[in-house]
Amino acid sequence: MNRIVWFHLFIAALSIKAANPDYDDSVEKVFNFSGSPGQFSVRVDEAIQRTFHTKRATRQRVFQTVETTLEHISGYQAELNGTTLKTEIGAIESEDVFYTDARFFSVALPPTLKVGDRLSVSFHRTYKDFYYLPMEVVPNVDRLSEYSLEYHFPEDLEIDFEIQYADKALPVSIERTPGKVVLSLVDLDYRKPKAYFPFNNAHAWIIPRFSEKESKHGASATEDFAKWYRSRLNGELDVGSTAVQALLNEANAKDGTLEKLAVLYGYVQEEIRYIASFKGSQSIIPRSPKDILSTQFGDCKDRVILIQRLAKELGIDVDFTLISSECEPEFDSVNIGLFDHAICSYQGPENRIFFDPTHPTLPFETLSYALNDKKAFVISDEPGWVTTPALPLKPNELELRIMLDVSQPQQAKSTITLNGNLAAYVLQSGELDESVAAENQLSNLVTQFLRKVSCDYFEKKEETRSSLQYEAIADFSESLVTSTSKCYLPLTLFNFGDKDLVARSEDEQVIDLLPMSISLSLDFKHEGYEFLGPSKEIPILEPFGSIAYEPDGENATSLHFRIHTPTVMRNGLERQKFIKMVSQYMSHRNSYFIFRRRT
Repeated sequence: MNRIVWFHLFIAALSIKAANPDYDDSVEKVFNFSGSPGQFSVRVDEAIQRTFHTKRATRQRVFQTVETTLEHISGYQAELNGTTLKTEIGAIESEDVFYTDARFFSVALPPTLKVGDRLSVSFHRTYKDFYYLPMEVVPNVDRLSEYSLEYHFPEDLEIDFEIQYADKALPVSIERTPGKVVLSLVDLDYRKPKAYFPFNNAHAWIIPRFSEKESKHGASATEDFAKWYRSRLNGELDVGSTAVQALLNEANAKDGTLEKLAVLYGYVQEEIRYIASFKGSQSIIPRSPKDILSTQFGDCKDRVILIQRLAKELGIDVDFTLISSECEPEFDSVNIGLFDHAICSYQGPENRIFFDPTHPTLPFETLSYALNDKKAFVISDEPGWVTTPALPLKPNELELRIMLDVSQPQQAKSTITLNGNLAAYVLQSGELDESVAAENQLSNLVTQFLRKVSCDYFEKKEETRSSLQYEAIADFSESLVTSTSKCYLPLTLFNFGDKDLVARSEDEQVIDLLPMSISLSLDFKHEGYEFLGPSKEIPILEPFGSIAYEPDGENATSLHFRIHTPTVMRNGLERQKFIKMVSQYMSHRNSYFIFRRRT
């Protein structure tokens, strides 16, 4: 599903800011509603003004606005200091698996642009249905002198707002008169970006909550949004076709509900090619199952409705579930702009099961990193927000067992097992046997997660639908330090944590990470050396990880390392514990397990 949240493409560098802003923007949107209750359409008159304050700002040569597939832009015009500028309309380039009728509108700025010049751009956006209206994203640009939303609506309609802020609450003015509401924010300066923070590009998000006076429900209410979305679904399926009957018979032969769903999942995953058509409402509404089976292609939402409809023939209720692969602000209201993906979910006797038939290699009941521990909206008879499971503790995504000999640090025999997302990542890249490129890929995975350790000469030993196992040679020559009297092995072998992450202890905002789920068992043979223990007390990493050791006779020691980090952490005790753990771990970067040479 294509993301419905679109920014004006403010073409300016956001990473380097002077003491004074390069430019100053003012945005005004006037919303006019027409039609009858339940069938409102919306026209938005939008005006943007940009004043250039520095020579760097005057290097801008183009200003662009994107038209989404759910809207129509007309009357696009631009002026510089009152003089009309030429505008152009272009098509968003389609790719092999992505087709869209969205357009972009461009304004070419002259090379004579100078400090103090003012650019004015105005146009109209039209939406056939107020459910198509995306949430408002107040951008974090050099300076935003005003962001104004003015709503004109008939007496049958009421408007309220739910607002979420990227950092701290901002002063918002809301003025109400009969048939009119004006919301505005003023004098917003650029907010410096923070590491591991997913919301650096916005000040706030605003969902306008429309309700009809008679029902007190509307486009942002969970029940009404779900009812509206379900009314757009076309579940037509040719159940009498030979192919459908064969698939249903295969699934029905399985004993349990999940086993039946796994058959449908495997079929859609393997037989339906990924091609996305984002034209008009097809950007958010799936095609019919009959059409999907006929063409043998579809995107995420197409695959979900196909499984949903096939499961219905088996007497199983699979729920259409909307989710975002990006970290989103958490709303109680619903808006189409909060989602960029669709998955399946099934309410079992004890818990809800999630599965994503769009992913080409992930096994049934496994979600990708981007979908773990995320809010999702279930469209069912009892619609509402749910949370997907966090990345499971077991099995670890990456499991390493290494036989290391102090006399041959470059020849450590290794067994490497990839599970879940990492296995899917490798499988998705194609056949790995006898592939030099594949060896580089696997080697990069290891070096990404381990400090000063590399692997080479991979040989595949086992492959299942959810795991891959290889044997390889690990090189510890850069991490294992030896002298005439001692040998040192780093206490912190995982490549994990940095000062920017620790610095986030100074705020209470969201932390967004690429999760790590790794276990390393190191059988270290150190003949001629006596194990003295760690040079510093081992940091307490629980519940996110652990470091442990145990002697295995006089000449060997077993060392065990584990790390398991979440994807998204919002303010709370877990966040505090996590940052404290990262700080402890980093403080041990120069700590070692020490082995003394026997005399």
